[in-house]
Amino acid sequence: MKPITSGFLVNLEQTGKVSKMGLSGATLSRINQFSCHGLVLEKVSLNTEKAYRNHIKHFEEHLHTKGKTICNTTGEDIDEYIAELQKSYSLNTTATRIAAVKSYFGWLRREKHIIYVPTIKSIRHTKVQRTDATEEEIAELLKQIPPTRLRYTRDAAMISLMAYQGFSTQEIVDMNVDDVDLHDNIIQRRETWCPMKKACGHILKYAQAKQNLGLSQKDDDPFFLNKVGQRITSRSLRRHFNIYLEKTNLKGRFTTRDLYLSRSKKIRRIPQLVTG
Repeated sequence: MKPITSGFLVNLEQTGKVSKMGLSGATLSRINQFSCHGLVLEKVSLNTEKAYRNHIKHFEEHLHTKGKTICNTTGEDIDEYIAELQKSYSLNTTATRIAAVKSYFGWLRREKHIIYVPTIKSIRHTKVQRTDATEEEIAELLKQIPPTRLRYTRDAAMISLMAYQGFSTQEIVDMNVDDVDLHDNIIQRRETWCPMKKACGHILKYAQAKQNLGLSQKDDDPFFLNKVGQRITSRSLRRHFNIYLEKTNLKGRFTTRDLYLSRSKKIRRIPQLVTG
């Protein structure tokens, strides 16, 4: 095996460091070199680099428990590893981990750490076939939101905007107070004013609840607030949506993206109000 050296990494082989699972310093150094190769040359993100490092470390630990090394790993060993992964992970997660292993062996071959690359079967990510959310499903989802506190009123307003007005999560997050005209029952989306239909009741309740609490209602203030009075994030919106979705039997049926895409092209707009 080619000796492992690195101009920008500590050579763990020389330090004699051993991982909790018994991986040698040479193995740890090799994993570090592989992950930094992707970070520096292939310009992957830090999160991707960290994920690949963990996936390869898990794979090396599997080989170590089986008394194997990367030099004598065969296609049958990879098949056994895939079978073990599928016992604990979904097909998509298994496919992601095996993709990391493939990339690892390709790098090992290019760097002449190994002579040949074992046969690794491809695992395709599954695509979930989804259809538009029905009126009954939307109503069932909104029933899971108790109409008591301000947060629940806000969540009902956001979900109704996605379901009935075709707003995306980012459009909801970017909404300001002056984007909603409750007097004329219209709402602004992408510089275009649209009539509010079923979403109007939830939005009106949320606006009144904010007013009763004395929250700021200036034109450039965010319309939807988090618990500390700042603009809500799209991540928080999706998290709340999934909480209500888990309370129904609709989990996996659709996502926030499916919910607004099913309506976004069906909304009648009023373009003449843009300049009016």
